[in-house]
Amino acid sequence: MKTPAGFAYSGVNCGIKAARKDLALVYSETPCAAAGCFTVNASRAAPVRDAAARLPAAGMHAIVANSGNANALVGPDGATDVRDVCAAVGKALGVPAGSVLAASTGVIGVRLPASKLVAAAPLLASSRGGAIEL
Repeated sequence: MKTPAGFAYSGVNCGIKAARKDLALVYSETPCAAAGCFTVNASRAAPVRDAAARLPAAGMHAIVANSGNANALVGPDGATDVRDVCAAVGKALGVPAGSVLAASTGVIGVRLPASKLVAAAPLLASSRGGAIEL
């Protein structure tokens, strides 16, 4: 497997799941162009709404993704949680919060424990490395 130059990755357990890794990062040293394909369902999760409003865009550095909680159907708190997580990851990486996109998958209708993701952001950023070639 070949990995594009300038990309780094990491995965950590932030506490959504008991022991398995539940928070991942894809990071580009160089600002990237980003685009997305999104569901047309009216019940889109907060990260989907956020990304759909911001993409396509240039100047992106990172995608942070969690598993175990979809951050869906939780009202306006979901958007606040996306902003808080993107801000924390941006700060930990030394890039603007606006250059970070979020994604979530998992349980629907339960508020994302954003404080766990925010607390894990420095470890997520510091543990990044290149992919292992297979």
